[in-house]
Amino acid sequence: MDQGRDGAVYARFRRALENQRLTAGALVTQGELCKALNVPVARLRRALVLLAAYGLVKIEPRIGVRIAYPDVAFIRETYQFLTMIEVAAIRVVLPQMDREWIGQMRGEHNALLANLSANPGNDIWTGDIMRLDNELHGTIVAALGNRAISRTHRLLRDNLGFAQQVHHSSFGTAQYLSSLNEHLGLLDAMESGDLAATIAALEAHFKTSTHRIFGGQH
Repeated sequence: MDQGRDGAVYARFRRALENQRLTAGALVTQGELCKALNVPVARLRRALVLLAAYGLVKIEPRIGVRIAYPDVAFIRETYQFLTMIEVAAIRVVLPQMDREWIGQMRGEHNALLANLSANPGNDIWTGDIMRLDNELHGTIVAALGNRAISRTHRLLRDNLGFAQQVHHSSFGTAQYLSSLNEHLGLLDAMESGDLAATIAALEAHFKTSTHRIFGGQH
């Protein structure tokens, strides 16, 4: 499979979901997908193998292509996979984590917590929250120095972004404050060098995040 060309179709597919030119859970024909993504059918068919492997579509023979809907199972399985990757990474990289970076991340989290608390209900901080979330989790995995694992990790996080978009109405100040505080707990555990505490904080964060997408506060 030509990962470069098929990767470009994957990127178009993601944008089509973000722009709502494709709807989660919808059944579409290959022709409709070709039109939405502006790609020829031969290229689409190759890319569908990749999209199916990423859990984004299900090919239904003689019927069409089912766009994934990020239901409870989709989200739970994504977080389970992310947990496996990040716990494995923590076991390897914790002894060598940059304490200066941990301090910087803590400072940025505390500043964002203060801004968000002072301006509740204001979505101007969403971009900063997403950036911190990506940096924290991405840096942990990137420290492994394994491009294949980092690529898979990014794809899984893309799936979470898809789920958050579909269930966007459940997100608000309370959920973001909860997530940022969980990050601070994780950073504290990492700074202490306590492996068991760090893994426990990470697993608790992901477990809570699974509920948070649907508006849960626990």
